[in-house]
Amino acid sequence: MSSYLSKAMQRTLVCLLAVMAILYRQGDLKYTPGGTARTNNNYFRYSYRDNGKMKHVHIPGGNTSSPFAQMHWEEVQRLVRSGASPKYIVQTIKNWSS
Repeated sequence: MSSYLSKAMQRTLVCLLAVMAILYRQGDLKYTPGGTARTNNNYFRYSYRDNGKMKHVHIPGGNTSSPFAQMHWEEVQRLVRSGASPKYIVQTIKNWSS
């Protein structure tokens, strides 16, 4: 990266680019619960890096065919495109659950 960016800005940019790459890979937009789950439904999740670790947050509203889940997912995509921080996006998602 260019030397005119501070280390913190470089890390932020790398994290943002990683999140955007995840959001644009169709396979990572949805997930199917594993383990003992007895459903074939897919669900939306937001994935981001925090201190080098990949984290995932379930987007509430039901499975991917639910209008509520689709509305929430569109809002997450809008926040990412507008440049909102992962911390802000996660807090917004958590507010939907409460």
